Amino acid sequence: MRDRQEVVDLAAQRMVEGLPQTQWDASRWRESLREGYEEARAAYRRMPRAVLVSLDETVTPSEVPASRFLLAESMLTFFTDIGLSLEWALAMRGAFLSDVFAHALLIDYRYDRGNEAVRQAMGQPIPAGWLEAQPDVEAPLSRGAASLPSSTSDDMFAAVVDLRIAAIERLLEVGVAGE
Repeated sequence: MRDRQEVVDLAAQRMVEGLPQTQWDASRWRESLREGYEEARAAYRRMPRAVLVSLDETVTPSEVPASRFLLAESMLTFFTDIGLSLEWALAMRGAFLSDVFAHALLIDYRYDRGNEAVRQAMGQPIPAGWLEAQPDVEAPLSRGAASLPSSTSDDMFAAVVDLRIAAIERLLEVGVAGE
């Protein structure tokens, strides 16, 4: 390697090569969106810290693989084909990326490497140990949540996807999506 920039560019290329080529299908958009989320999550779960490259580094524009452009284009096409305006398609693509990146780095990364206590704490707004250490703090909903069965990282991710599907359904229902 000649320099740091070459390493960054090669790392970015490897990341893009590892991304799924989701086959978006507007005729069955809910299932297709769920599949796209799952495929992207699986890819980033294998390389969770790679999402930091986009925060910490700058890729040489001429070195970005063409497939990266096609990924964005196919997702925007999918969202507009189901009835979202280009503006809402951009918003949903951003939400998709935020959801997948955040889950891979903040949830899956810790969940996959943590012990059972870490896994249980991840599904709670405040870890049970913290609540027990400060019994005088009024946090009845957080204490109630601590007594619920633990969610797996899969459960947490499924809830995120369900929320996005509900959001799109609502946009389409109220008719603002295509404006």
